[in-house]
Amino acid sequence: MNIEQKETTTSLRTRISAFINNESGAVTVDWVVVAAFLVLLGLGITVQISAAIDSNMGSLAEILTAQTEEMDRLSATNSEDDGS
Repeated sequence: MNIEQKETTTSLRTRISAFINNESGAVTVDWVVVAAFLVLLGLGITVQISAAIDSNMGSLAEILTAQTEEMDRLSATNSEDDGS
């Protein structure tokens, strides 16, 4: 092995070692994982809240329908009493 080949091999080893020890891209990956987790957490919370709101709106609609029917019944009774 001549000197030039030895320098190339050493240079290649140095570059590979530097590449393996370089952690600057690892921070980016960490932030991507954190961001993905937060997005999934937000979606999960949104789904849970949406289901609860749908359930409560159904109950509210039933209550309002019953109240409206009761008001209509009372209104019809009062108008019959006024007409007598």
